[in-house]
Amino acid sequence: MTFKNCVENFPLNDTLVGNYNSDQSFSISVGESVDNIEKWRDNPFWEDNSSYAFVTYEPFDNEFTCWSFLFDRVKGYLNETDDPDNFYPATYSEDFGWTKIDPFDPRLEDQVTLPDDELAMQLGWPLEELTTDKYRREQVAYLFDVESYLNGYTFTSPEAIKKFVKSKNFRMNAE
Repeated sequence: MTFKNCVENFPLNDTLVGNYNSDQSFSISVGESVDNIEKWRDNPFWEDNSSYAFVTYEPFDNEFTCWSFLFDRVKGYLNETDDPDNFYPATYSEDFGWTKIDPFDPRLEDQVTLPDDELAMQLGWPLEELTTDKYRREQVAYLFDVESYLNGYTFTSPEAIKKFVKSKNFRMNAE
């Protein structure tokens, strides 16, 4: 694609390239509390500048699963040829240098995620905050499992899971 198309379609820092990873689960146990979930040794809501964490609940199994969307941000655009219509978004890391991303390649194992105005309007998210970490976390949680998200079984903050557990009148215990 042209440089202009690449810049317009894959904006710097707002284009996320990543994948989902699950690292732990929680089962239901009577008498335990989630009031201090953010202080657990294996805090399910840990994050840094390259991951968004969320938790899903499976009502049939009474199990919570912790997920992370691990990502790099597009930091530039590469053209490895003399063709002016051959630009690609690219990520950069000190360990691996520049990595060209071909979002149209069906073999790409990573998911390319862009801010989505239509989704924001559909779910009532403020458009002016669409590129903030809070709403990008909501977006990747929504995209992971739309049905779970819309049914209230996806949690993007400790407060949300605490409210859910209290409303269902049960407690959970980390395994």
